[in-house]
Amino acid sequence: MAADRNQRRSRVGSEIQRVLSALIVREVKDPRVGNITVTEVKVSPDLSEARVYVVPFGGGRSAAESEEIIAGLTHAAGFLRGAVGRALG
Repeated sequence: MAADRNQRRSRVGSEIQRVLSALIVREVKDPRVGNITVTEVKVSPDLSEARVYVVPFGGGRSAAESEEIIAGLTHAAGFLRGAVGRALG
């Protein structure tokens, strides 16, 4: 039973990662975000929360540039949360 729940969490996390990656590339117009890679999504056991890990595409960014990217993503968080919810149904 626990293996089934872990497998489901993994599938949900993978689907969130796929949807978010596409949304960020196609829909987020904030110039601070630029090109990023969604590297991992960790979903809580009850599937109510997800922690998303991102890396700037190409790496080698300064701390200030990384903070700008995070600020842009934080600004778009409400839009992304709603779009992921609609996509996953």
